[in-house]
Amino acid sequence: MATVTVSPGSTATVDPGTATRLRVVNQGAFDAVLHPIEMVIRPGQLLDLTPEGRAITATVVPGAVTLTVTAVVEVPDRIPAGTVTLSDLDATLAALVESAAAGSVPDGSITLPKLASALQASLAKADSAVQPAGLTASAVGLGNVQNTSDLAKPVSTLTQAALDLKAPTSRTLTASTGLLGGGTLAADRAFAVDFASSGVQSSTQAVRADDARLTDSRTPASHATSHGSAGSDPVTVAQSQVTGLASALALLAPLASPALTGTPTVPTASPGTNTTQAASTAFVAAAVAALVNSSPSALDTLAELATALGNDAAFSTTVTNALAARALSSRLVSAGTGLTGGGDLTADRTLAVSYGTTSGTAAQGNDSRLVAAASGLDSWRLAAGEGSYNRGLIRGGVSISSQQLRLVYFTATRSETIAFLAAGTGTTAAGATPTLIRYGLWTASADGSLTALVASTPSDTTLLASTGTWYPKATSAPYDKVAGQRYALGILVVSGATMPLIGGFSQSGVGHTFGSSPVVASSMTGQADLPSTASPGSMSFSINAPYMECTPS
Repeated sequence: MATVTVSPGSTATVDPGTATRLRVVNQGAFDAVLHPIEMVIRPGQLLDLTPEGRAITATVVPGAVTLTVTAVVEVPDRIPAGTVTLSDLDATLAALVESAAAGSVPDGSITLPKLASALQASLAKADSAVQPAGLTASAVGLGNVQNTSDLAKPVSTLTQAALDLKAPTSRTLTASTGLLGGGTLAADRAFAVDFASSGVQSSTQAVRADDARLTDSRTPASHATSHGSAGSDPVTVAQSQVTGLASALALLAPLASPALTGTPTVPTASPGTNTTQAASTAFVAAAVAALVNSSPSALDTLAELATALGNDAAFSTTVTNALAARALSSRLVSAGTGLTGGGDLTADRTLAVSYGTTSGTAAQGNDSRLVAAASGLDSWRLAAGEGSYNRGLIRGGVSISSQQLRLVYFTATRSETIAFLAAGTGTTAAGATPTLIRYGLWTASADGSLTALVASTPSDTTLLASTGTWYPKATSAPYDKVAGQRYALGILVVSGATMPLIGGFSQSGVGHTFGSSPVVASSMTGQADLPSTASPGSMSFSINAPYMECTPS
């Protein structure tokens, strides 16, 4: 890194693209002691070299590489209270040492007497600056020295490590069985053996070495007893002390997990024995024979039995559950009103409809009475397709306004493909040429909502031009109607001339009934064309129900 040294009023040129260390030398402040101020600058940087208000000011012009010293801030004769700290002194000393090492200060110009004199002068100024307010430990960075308790003072790492190797004085030494003494480490402690009195036998006390009971004057008989295998002082003889014992033992199998060779034999236990006694092959063969007990060859192995049980580990539970799902043969099936037959489940049972003419019997489908009664209704039924309701209910005409969509609802009774929609006029036909005439078929909900427009006719303004005339119109595309689905058929006329009457059923005074679910008829105003969907909130409900049909052809 390049180093540039400047003084007040001088100009330094910085090499472009090179990090540069600026060294500014100013005489003053600390009497004959040079104060170098160092900062690292880079080309294009704007620097304020006025640290702590006592150096000089220099500026690096953006886009240039010339450093010009512009002003000198003199150090006051008096240093304000609290501005000289140990950190300042450390920084000054470090700067002096580095300046001397860099050769910017003539060799020999800084001597210990000069350095001591300069420090003494600086400290004297700092001392005189803070004396009016009283020199305190905080003023020199020692605020935690005198006002910190001994326990709160920091401990060095080495001191703490040494303390960690020491035991606390609260540590307790306890005398266990056979000892006396002990206590904490707050004082010296002594331990002693707890000896029993002469002749006293105690499991918690020791016997003195000179106790008479420890004499060697014992009789041979007592020696024989004490040295026996069950004595208090048994004598142990090593195998090597007995001639041939080791080789003889090597020929014997160990008692624990012996590895026998040849054809070892064991006594055959009685059938049914269930102990830890060794079982001979004869015992095992007899036990297996008793288990098989002359079973057929297809079931005389466990594998064959498992296969027969379907390899079901829970066979018992499976059978129990299967039985629980079966009805008891005593379960009774009774024939109710209009039926004959029945009985318990010990045999097959047959139930039959009891036909007749009384209240407890059923009428057959070809009963002449039913044929006669239905003749009036069947005359109105369509052979194919469906009407919005029975044609026998048509009474006059239903009025319709321009841009008013008239809707009538029905539930499909058969599934079929629809290709035509139709409606008819009453006593009034459409006047002049209407702007738009269209039929539509929607899937619907019981509350009257139109959920989807599934079939419709293109606009044909020639429709409804004559009174008392039926007008079918082909749909733009066929639609597969589904039995059981709720539908709505609708007609929309947009015209500025006379509006037609649509053949249908009209009755005043009962409109509120037809707003109940399932909705029978409704209308929507302000419709320029057939809507894709609609909600009940945009509809009015009434008994004015046009008669319309949807047919395959």
